[in-house]
Amino acid sequence: MARKYEFKPAKQFVYCYFCGRRLPRSKAIPVIIRPNLVPEVKESEKPVLVMAAPIKAYVCPSCARFRGIHRSDWIRQLKEEEKERELEQIMKALKL
Repeated sequence: MARKYEFKPAKQFVYCYFCGRRLPRSKAIPVIIRPNLVPEVKESEKPVLVMAAPIKAYVCPSCARFRGIHRSDWIRQLKEEEKERELEQIMKALKL
């Protein structure tokens, strides 16, 4: 009797933001990193507009442990952002 092989889905791999280690996405801890905008230019040469979007990065468990990052922090951060969006929508509806 021939042995039946089941095809496993390919794992998605990501790289750690801090150390560059390659690891499966399921083990990685997602983090939103907001850029720190402190331009070192003279006041006369200040830019009119600086746009920088938050970056979604992944961190390996060892770097997360070293920096005190937890998966629950990520979930809490998402919930807070969702509440902020809801409040903004309510405020816009009240102004109209």
